[in-house]
Amino acid sequence: MVAGYFRRSGFDSSLAADLTQETFVRVFSSLGGYDQARGAFRAWLSAIARNVARKYWRRRATTNTFDPELAD
Repeated sequence: MVAGYFRRSGFDSSLAADLTQETFVRVFSSLGGYDQARGAFRAWLSAIARNVARKYWRRRATTNTFDPELAD
């Protein structure tokens, strides 16, 4: 489900695999904070995956590889 989300979000298969792994590392490290009363595990997992994708997009957006001198 998580890898499929990343693939549908436009990530290539190798990046989707990396982001899936990052998602599960976060899930396992914060598993103690999961509260079933607040919602289903799948929704919690999906929220973490969405946050991993957002973090990746933010990092990528701040990395400006455009060099105006090289473009000239």
